[in-house]
Amino acid sequence: MPSPREKQTGSLPASVLSQIRRWEQLFQVSLVEGGAEPALSILFLRGCDPLIVLNLLRAYSGIGLSLGLFKEEFRKWRHRLERMLKRLSEDADELRSIDHYLRLGLDLPHQMDKFREDLEVMISIEESELNQTVLARGGGRQVYLALAARSVEVITKRPRYSKLTEILSAMTGKVLGEDALRKDVANYMVSEVFDSEQFELDLGAIVAQNRTNRYRLTKKGKNRR
Repeated sequence: MPSPREKQTGSLPASVLSQIRRWEQLFQVSLVEGGAEPALSILFLRGCDPLIVLNLLRAYSGIGLSLGLFKEEFRKWRHRLERMLKRLSEDADELRSIDHYLRLGLDLPHQMDKFREDLEVMISIEESELNQTVLARGGGRQVYLALAARSVEVITKRPRYSKLTEILSAMTGKVLGEDALRKDVANYMVSEVFDSEQFELDLGAIVAQNRTNRYRLTKKGKNRR
């Protein structure tokens, strides 16, 4: 339950509300009418960029994603991987030819062969198999919730799962529980796919981007006075 201080949130600045309205139109959701404005206001007043939070939560919820779009992207990836594989094979053969004369005993061509084998595995995936992938099943998206929760905590100096729950409930049209989000984050942090080093890098980038966005917004507001 929010503290008495947090209940007095006021409203979002017009410029921020305008950005959120455009975001709503883009993804066809009703955040403000769905009751998310008080939570977004609190996060904004505590130093968050609402759009960063919204985009992380959107990625977690799967809004705007579909298996059809995923398959379409996969076809583009496959074409790029095939071009990469062809170029890699040619480069590895050229390096072998050079090393044949220089007698340096380079290991790089062998490393490139291993990379080429990995590419061949990726290219060999059939579209019919995509239904079984982690992304298509919706798994693996917990990272976005974890990044949203941790970045909000770093920026505002306290966890605010209740606010994230309110925003997600408005975003998805489903009543979500705060405990369920906490559990999802906790499970991700101990899962096999959790990469602590990469997570901290991503978290640092999000916090830095938040700082930049807030500075620009503050500067823009001062210029209008």
